[in-house]
Amino acid sequence: MHAGPQRGSQRPGRHPDGGDHLADGRFHQRIPQGADGARGHGRSGRPSGARTNHALRPTHRCRAEGIVTSWTAIVPIKRLALAKQRLALPGPVRRALAEAFARDVLVAALETPGIDRVLAVCSDASLRRFCRRHGARLVSDWVQTSGDALNISIMRGVSWADRRYPNDHVVVIPSDLPSIDACSLASALEGAVGLDRAFVADAEEYGTSLLMASSPARLIPRYGHGSAALHRAAGHVELTQAPRCLRRDVDDLDGLQEAVGLGVGEFTFSSVSGATGAARMAAAGDRWAGIVSAAAGASASAGSRP
Repeated sequence: MHAGPQRGSQRPGRHPDGGDHLADGRFHQRIPQGADGARGHGRSGRPSGARTNHALRPTHRCRAEGIVTSWTAIVPIKRLALAKQRLALPGPVRRALAEAFARDVLVAALETPGIDRVLAVCSDASLRRFCRRHGARLVSDWVQTSGDALNISIMRGVSWADRRYPNDHVVVIPSDLPSIDACSLASALEGAVGLDRAFVADAEEYGTSLLMASSPARLIPRYGHGSAALHRAAGHVELTQAPRCLRRDVDDLDGLQEAVGLGVGEFTFSSVSGATGAARMAAAGDRWAGIVSAAAGASASAGSRP
């Protein structure tokens, strides 16, 4: 979905940081407010006639009226200093990209019909501020002491959901899916309704992007090497019709270039274009030129759509 101009109001009664003791309630204001230096454009509620400068997604309205199931989304976010090391980019560039990916995932989840709450498992202060500002719940930090840290962190979120919303459906959304959008995510969730467990394989059909269950207690996370086969063996049904934007996780520069070509959220786009992208091109060398070129091509394609 396209980015629109920033809205100037925030939802009243913003919750403090604290995770477990946050009050229940739906979040009505889900439009980014330009946190921490980002260009503050929301991806929904764009006023009629507003000019779209840099968002790459088509301007299809996401209605998803068939979704009546309540979902809790869990977004585990690795410490930014350790994230995306396979991108083989300078540390500050990797960190900025990892944070941009995570922000775009969080915004898409918060905008998705049927998702009533988003739980972010993260420890970085900038992302925690972002979550508090936009209505995502915060649960315990990402665990670093185990090789199975991702699944442990997911299970902390699952335990939180099971104590408070045991009848909710639950979906795990990795934080490295910058092409994800609310309409595609809503469609995938609707496809999972009626199944005890479901999953979406990654672009290589070896790993896993989304993992879903009809209740928190039914989720069996097996993220890691060969997780698609592991989730299938654990009883998760593969949703084979899920679009590419839900499958394209970013582990290397090839994945990033494809994701940008598919269309990414505003935070990722601003990280690979304009003055910011030019500075990173200097740091990353010629390989970055293809990514910036993909961004320009996708932007032109999006602008040409009726």
